[in-house]
Amino acid sequence: MNRRFSLQALFLVLAFVAAGNASGSSNILVHVTFVGLYGDGELFIRTSDTIDEPGCERPRIAIAPNHPTKEAWMSIAMMALATGKPIRVKTNSCWSGRPSIDESRSGWLYIEN
Repeated sequence: MNRRFSLQALFLVLAFVAAGNASGSSNILVHVTFVGLYGDGELFIRTSDTIDEPGCERPRIAIAPNHPTKEAWMSIAMMALATGKPIRVKTNSCWSGRPSIDESRSGWLYIEN
């Protein structure tokens, strides 16, 4: 009985730790309202709705100047803007106080059909 209680307690603790480490925005469907670059190379994508990234909720996505997929995301955002199709986005970090996507696989941006 004691071993069973210990395993249940361990699973409960692990569940709370995993939930506490989960971060990032919802998997949000938005429209792109404009796309641009700052002089330092930072990509910004303005969205029709606020991205609910904890600690930096804003209606815009910022991608660091040195991000390896910046050019691809800029192309996706520009295509969505040109066609009027929405994008699906999940941010997982903040860059300069704005929702962003880091280099992990836990964030994304794609055109919704």
